[in-house]
Amino acid sequence: MKSKLNNKVGWTIISYDQNEFPFDKIIEKKILEFLNREHGSRIDRLEDLHLDKLVIQNLEIIRQKMFSIFREEEFQNCYKLFGKFLMDTCLNKSALIQKTPTARIQPPCFTTTSFHSDAWYGHSRSTNSFWVPITNLTSNNTLNMAPSRESSEITMNKLLKGNYSLNEINDICANTTYPSIVKKGQILSFSPDMIHGAKMNTSDSTRVSFDFRIVNSDNDLGYKPISNYYRYSDLTRDEKETKNTNKLKKTTDGFLLYSNKCLGVNPKSQLMLCTSVAKDKNLVIQRNESEIYVFDYLPVLRHYLGSDTPTFDGVIVFSLGIFNGQKDLAEKILNLAKQNCKKILFAAEDILFTHRTDNSVILNKLGN
Repeated sequence: MKSKLNNKVGWTIISYDQNEFPFDKIIEKKILEFLNREHGSRIDRLEDLHLDKLVIQNLEIIRQKMFSIFREEEFQNCYKLFGKFLMDTCLNKSALIQKTPTARIQPPCFTTTSFHSDAWYGHSRSTNSFWVPITNLTSNNTLNMAPSRESSEITMNKLLKGNYSLNEINDICANTTYPSIVKKGQILSFSPDMIHGAKMNTSDSTRVSFDFRIVNSDNDLGYKPISNYYRYSDLTRDEKETKNTNKLKKTTDGFLLYSNKCLGVNPKSQLMLCTSVAKDKNLVIQRNESEIYVFDYLPVLRHYLGSDTPTFDGVIVFSLGIFNGQKDLAEKILNLAKQNCKKILFAAEDILFTHRTDNSVILNKLGN
């Protein structure tokens, strides 16, 4: 990370041009239109969402609407330019940005997520979080942050030495963090070891914000799959180029969705994850097929990785668990795929195996 993200302190504030990146206008317009259409609401600003009882009763539905807005073209176009701005000014071109931000809505008298550091939830050491308020804030409804990395570490050490309940953890963190003074048009960026959270909103305004993460490179993603992120090249690719690329992929990338008795997970759940990961990677699915359960040597998988199915570029499977821990079986399947230049996408682990991949990448994960 570049020095502008002041890793010594653990957090920094970055200003941006709201006219160039009008997140508040995009989100407010669409949310208020949705509320008017679905609930007849006459609220005219996000800070007043709590004044409508129907809004409070349907808060999670409205938050999910925000996620839907985040996936729409208007927001995504703005968001990608925003990601490019951050990488150009504060990071570097090897960084990756989370594709879909997380939506937050906190009305008065409400609490939200428990106090935590992002490292507690599987984010890597090179991941930085970016918190973007789109409503006006006060010290009574903002995000609370540890004042420094040292302070956060002291609190963490205290928590590790005790057998605290969740309420006790929240109380300890709340007493060692302070309100972040952040305005609309500013971003609070912080490191994964910084303890933060939101106390109960004691103001008279609803706070609406979103946040996302940027990781240094694809070499340190923590426990998060790479399909969650955009690369710098994804942010700079224009719409025409993207459509042409997707059109080309439709004629070249044909994958089979495959399920078997993997880890006892039912086929429907397997295919749901495989379909989602395929969509993230812009892979085109020709069809799906299940393994013949009575045969442990996986004849269906072998068929689609073999020379008899030249129109398939590969197979998307749920997990490494399809091999049931059998390294000999796995090696035979991997070699078959290589022999025919077929790909295997292991969805749960987010590993794309190609003819250039060393077998040990897969075999080492199967244990002894």
